[in-house]
Amino acid sequence: MASQIDDQSVAGVAGLVITRDGGGEKLAVKKNGEVSKMNNNNNKESKRRRSSSQQSNNTALRKHLLLYLLTDTNVVPNWVSAINKTAIQRVLFLFVPGLTANDFGYEDFINDISPKIVNPIEKLSFFKEQFEYVFPLQSPGSKDSLVSSYSALTNVPLTKKEKEKLKKAQKEIKSDTILPDLVMNLEQLIQNNYPIHPLSPNITEKFKEQNFLKEGWVDTMEFDHEGSHTFALDCEMCDAAIGKVLTRISLIDFNNNVIMDELVKPKEEIIDYVTAYSGITEDMLRDVNTTLHDIQQKLLKIISTNDILIGHSLESDLNVLKLRHPLIIDTAIIYDHPRGPPSKASLKWLTKKLLNKDIQTGINGHDSIEDSKACMELVKLKVLNGINFGKNTFDTSLFDKLSEVSNNNKKSKNSIVIDYSAIRNSIKLNTEDKIQCFNDDEVVDNIIKNCDQYDLTIAKLRELEFAKKWSPRPKNFELKNNDDKNNNNNNNDNEDDFTTEYQDLNLRLTKIYNNLPENTALIVCSGNGNPIKMLELQKLRNRFNKEYKTKNWDEVESKWELKDSDNLKKATLIARDSLCFLTVKHSNDIPATATLDKELTVESEYDNKD
Repeated sequence: MASQIDDQSVAGVAGLVITRDGGGEKLAVKKNGEVSKMNNNNNKESKRRRSSSQQSNNTALRKHLLLYLLTDTNVVPNWVSAINKTAIQRVLFLFVPGLTANDFGYEDFINDISPKIVNPIEKLSFFKEQFEYVFPLQSPGSKDSLVSSYSALTNVPLTKKEKEKLKKAQKEIKSDTILPDLVMNLEQLIQNNYPIHPLSPNITEKFKEQNFLKEGWVDTMEFDHEGSHTFALDCEMCDAAIGKVLTRISLIDFNNNVIMDELVKPKEEIIDYVTAYSGITEDMLRDVNTTLHDIQQKLLKIISTNDILIGHSLESDLNVLKLRHPLIIDTAIIYDHPRGPPSKASLKWLTKKLLNKDIQTGINGHDSIEDSKACMELVKLKVLNGINFGKNTFDTSLFDKLSEVSNNNKKSKNSIVIDYSAIRNSIKLNTEDKIQCFNDDEVVDNIIKNCDQYDLTIAKLRELEFAKKWSPRPKNFELKNNDDKNNNNNNNDNEDDFTTEYQDLNLRLTKIYNNLPENTALIVCSGNGNPIKMLELQKLRNRFNKEYKTKNWDEVESKWELKDSDNLKKATLIARDSLCFLTVKHSNDIPATATLDKELTVESEYDNKD
C-alpha cells in the first residue's frame, strides 16, 4: 500500500527525483537504491519535451544541478528535483572515468536518454547497493572532438537577468581604457604558466622568496630610455629532444617599427624544424651564430621593467627565452574564445574576426613580425573600444557563483577540488581550494578528511582510466603499494582484464560512502567514454594535414579518406558516451512505495529563453 508523503512526514529526510524519458514517469531516488514512482498526469507535455530531453539532461547535470542543490534558487532542472532540498547539506561530485555501459548490463547509451535499471558486474557491487538507476549522458564536445567534462561542469551560464545586469553595469563603467588596465595580474600570470618576475603586480615577499631565478634565466631590469615603452614580441620555435627551442625572435614597438628580428642557433640538436608552423628550415640556420644568451642580453638593453610587453599566449615565448618580465598584455586573455574559458581564441581567428585581416595563410610557416603586429593592433583596438570589448559575458565560474552572497543565496558556499592536477603556487588565488593527489587512495583519504568542511567537493578517481589506457599515467603517479598493477597494453573494455582495478574502485567507493556526512548528495559520473579510437584517428588526421601543407601530393605518406572521417565521428560518439548515478546519504529512509501528491517540475530559467 502506497503511503502519502507531505512536508512533515519527510522532515529532515532528503532525496532526489529524476524524470524518465524527459518528462514522463518520475522516480524518487533514495538511499540504498530505494525508488518510489511518482504520478505525472501531464503526458502531452512529456511527449513534447521528450525530443529535446537528452540535451537538457546533459546541460542541466553539468551546469545547473549543483547550483540547484547548493543554493536557494527556485530554478529546477527539468530532469531532476529534490525532496526536502534544504536538508541536503553538501554535495560530492565524483568523476570516475573508465566506467562504461558494459559495466552495468548495457551495450552503450549512444542513442538512449532514459534512466536504466542498474545491473552491475559483480566486482562493482557498490552500485547495486546504493543506486537503482544509471543515467545516460552525452559528454560535451562536437562531432569529432571531446571537451573536458570538468570544464563543462564548472563553467555556468549566466541567467537572462544576470546578463541584463552585467550589460547595464558595463555601460556604466568608464569607457576610457588605458594600457595598464589590460596588464595581467598575479593570478592570471600564475594560472597561465607565466614565469613570475619579482616586480609582477601584487606579488608578496613570501612568493618572491619561493620564486628564485633558475640557471640560464634572466630578469628584465629597470632603466630609463627614450622611444617606445610598449613592445610586441613573438618567437618561432623548433623541436629538440628537451622540447621547444628558440630559432627566431621578432620585436616591434608601439608604432609597429621592427626593433629586432633575428634567427637564433640553439645549442641543442633540432630533431624537427616544424617548418609548416615555424617557417624555419635547416638552411636558414646553417650559418647563424646568434645564441639564446645573445638574445637575452639584447632584450635586457631594450626592455625595462616599466615597459609593457605584448604577445599572444606569451608564456610560451618567455619560457623558451628564459626571460621574466612583470608587465604583460596577452591577447589570448584580453579577448575571449566564443566558448569561454578554458578555451583560448587563436591569433589567426582574432585577427580575421576583429581586424578583418588574414595572417598565417602561407605554406611556409608563420611570420613572427606579422604575428607581433597583429597583437599590437588587437591591443590598440581594445583600448579604443573599452575593456569589455571582445569579452564573453555568457559564463561564470561555478565556484565564484557558489561563493556569492545574494538575496536568494544568504550564505556563501565553499568548494574544494581533489584530483591529480598540479598546484603551481602556495597562494590561494581562486574561490575554490585545491588538493593535489598522486593516486586514488590519496584522493579517497582527502575526500574523507575534507568533505564535511565544504559545501561542494569535486574529486576524480583515475586508476581505472589509467589501467584501460584511456589516458597516460602522470609522471608523478604513485601506487600506494608500489605494485605496478595491470601493466598490459590491452585497450578493450572487457571487465575480466581489469579485475583488480574494479575491485579496488568498489572498495574505494564504499569507503567514501560510509564516511560521508549525513544528507550529502553523491553524484558519480564517468565524464566520458572510451576515447582511444577517437584519439588515434585525430592523430592520423593531424599528421595528414601537416604533410598536406608541407609536401607535394606525391610525397604525402599519410592517408585520410571519407571513410576515416566517418569512423572518427563514430569513435567520437563512443568517447562522448557517459553515465552518472545520483543518491543522497541519510539515516532515515523514505518508504519504498511512497507517492507524492504535488507536481515537482518547475520550468527552468536556464532553458533557452533568451
